[in-house]
Amino acid sequence: MRTLETTISEQQKIFIKRGNIESNKIGYYLMALPADQIATLCILHLMRHLFTEFVNDIHKEAENKATQHTQVNITQEVRFPAVELFD
Repeated sequence: MRTLETTISEQQKIFIKRGNIESNKIGYYLMALPADQIATLCILHLMRHLFTEFVNDIHKEAENKATQHTQVNITQEVRFPAVELFD
């Protein structure tokens, strides 16, 4: 996080030196925030995205396992009558 914070503060300094920040754009408000707060917001947003994807993957895996479990039960139900038929 410290690396991200220093990088953001360097970028803020570059944009302030250029002086072409308009007050009606979001960059103006980002320059008003301290670099550590922006870094914290970035990390929180990244973690939220990663956890959302993790939860989605867990649900997909659970659905796949449920589908496979149902298929196994169906094949076993079909196998027993087939064995009786061939006996």
